[in-house]
Amino acid sequence: MKCPNCNAETVDGAGFCPSCGHELKNDELIYCPNCGELTKARASFCAKCGFKFQEKYKSSGVETRSVEFICGLIGSLIGIIVALIILSSGLLDTRYTGIILLTLSCIALASTIFLTKDRKVGGAVLIVVALILLANTNRFGFIELIFIAIAGLLAVFRK
Repeated sequence: MKCPNCNAETVDGAGFCPSCGHELKNDELIYCPNCGELTKARASFCAKCGFKFQEKYKSSGVETRSVEFICGLIGSLIGIIVALIILSSGLLDTRYTGIILLTLSCIALASTIFLTKDRKVGGAVLIVVALILLANTNRFGFIELIFIAIAGLLAVFRK
């Protein structure tokens, strides 16, 4: 392994470069999934076996604390809480609304979690859920609709 600061050879797993004293952070290093060699996170290929790193190996994908994840999570949880309140009221005329809201909120929650795997697909599902909510929502579900629509649009159109 080479130091990213001075390119001197370092011992695998070392905390500091023996030549220049540069701190070798763990986030600057990754293990090759093919041979297990410790490599720079910015490298395109493994120095030992030549394995080509793809983006999914360089990083863990979408950060779980990204804006779209948080918006989708907040919107989904608001929808679930509102749906449970509606369903627990016992009124027959609001039962249908509560069931629809609960179902769509659960789909939105699953899609939000899926954003960490595939932003475009998860975002597209969130947009569809937001459009369905727009057609079937009451004033309480509108807050959920806004959060879910923002999450979906950011996931699909943000680079």
